[in-house]
Amino acid sequence: MVKTVTMEGEPERKRARHGDEEEREALEEDVNPYGIKPEGNLFDCDVAMENKLTASLGMFRRLHDKTILHILSFLDHHALCRLSSVSVGMYCFSHHTNIWRELTISKFGGDFRFQKCWKETFLKRINSKFPGHKPLRMKDCYSDILFEPWMNANMAIDPSWLTVENVDRRSGLTAQEFVENYEKRNLPVILTDVIPKWPASESWKCENLLKKYADTKFRVSATMDMKLEDFLDYCNHAREERPLYLFEKNFATKCPDMAQEYSIPPQFDEDLMRVLGEDKRPDYRWLIIGPERSGSSFHVDPNYNFAWNATIQGRKKWILYPPHIMPPGVMPQGSDGAQQQQEISLLQWFVKYYHEEDDSSNKRLECVTKAGELMYVPRGWWHCVLNLEPCVALTHNVVTQQNLPLVLDFFSQATPCEAGKGCRGSDGDVPTSVIFPYQDQKGGGVVYGSCRCMSRKLRLLEALEEGLAPVVPAKMAEWKEKKSNKNKEDSKASLWTNLVESSTSTSSFSFGF
Repeated sequence: MVKTVTMEGEPERKRARHGDEEEREALEEDVNPYGIKPEGNLFDCDVAMENKLTASLGMFRRLHDKTILHILSFLDHHALCRLSSVSVGMYCFSHHTNIWRELTISKFGGDFRFQKCWKETFLKRINSKFPGHKPLRMKDCYSDILFEPWMNANMAIDPSWLTVENVDRRSGLTAQEFVENYEKRNLPVILTDVIPKWPASESWKCENLLKKYADTKFRVSATMDMKLEDFLDYCNHAREERPLYLFEKNFATKCPDMAQEYSIPPQFDEDLMRVLGEDKRPDYRWLIIGPERSGSSFHVDPNYNFAWNATIQGRKKWILYPPHIMPPGVMPQGSDGAQQQQEISLLQWFVKYYHEEDDSSNKRLECVTKAGELMYVPRGWWHCVLNLEPCVALTHNVVTQQNLPLVLDFFSQATPCEAGKGCRGSDGDVPTSVIFPYQDQKGGGVVYGSCRCMSRKLRLLEALEEGLAPVVPAKMAEWKEKKSNKNKEDSKASLWTNLVESSTSTSSFSFGF
């Protein structure tokens, strides 16, 4: 289902359809600006058709479409513009939106004003007199790789994704009731009576933030800083499969007034990480702003923290899976699940897996949080969030006595990140699907090597043990005793393993062939 444009320029919704093929049929009524169609259409014709896209690529026709895009990603804007004149196929490939998006961000960071498309954004940024980009609509060009990003960017949210509501909604919930009914049982809950009491419920709406912080730069998509005015303009005009997402951990420093416009709900007041102080504790709170279709792919909140997420403006679709159930289409990359690999976009996940019937689908929880509602996400739960409309939210990661032992275990079992794979760190930087590379200086050059995660986690553990000893002495004594007993058991097991290996090596058997 897509949005079309009427003669007056106002968007109108098309009737909802279900299934991949029906979605594609609906999207065919709105034509890709470059005339590109899905490859399956080649087989719908009564007569054999030639794919002019691949036929015009010369030697490049032997390569997969993904490979061609990868090669083109190394070109600058001059080469891309020249390449677009070579053939029909190269015209289509050289205008792929992701190539121009990455080119814009790598050259200008967040210092740009979004135009009608990323190519026009780039060219107007280097030459304000650029007249604008007018796509040429090609005929008989078929490519799933080029078509699907446009399809997913223009596909409307399926109403059937929004019907299930099986997460408890509560108001008037005391701190003790929350602990007994939800935190100890490790179950999600939505609180409906917290946010309306905050000044932020009004002052953090986009139009009000824009009046006060238009020129303030915020972190966007973990790679760049953008002025709020430029980012909100992007949100209003861009339509992408994977939209940019504002995720700012230092909002309280950049905008001190914002820190005074909300308060910690009493249900989450026991924040044991406070003992480290604001300057030493891992990052724990973020301002989140994103356009429709933006969001976070499946992840588990880092360091065995739990989180609460307050929706200030807009609506968010939540999918949650218990800790022991892996969401379909997701492969964990870290020991705590904080790193993960989900190759398809968030919207593609809904298209491909939402209606899939299996054992996990019966265990998942889902809901839509509206402005003024706060979601509690228990530790270890897999979850993804899809913004159904432009959204502003606030999220906090929290450690209490309930999850403290797991947090301490996590820090005490610190190991180096795998060389060459990147390093997430202990801060829980977001978006969670991004793995940040780390570097070492060796032999006069830069190589990928061991990270600083391990030493930082161990330093955090020492500081936590010292700070928490007078705050929760019984809990700390219990944890230290369990840790000591486990170390003794591990030592015995290690000794036995060494003895067995030694015995095996001295009395090995061979047929002697």
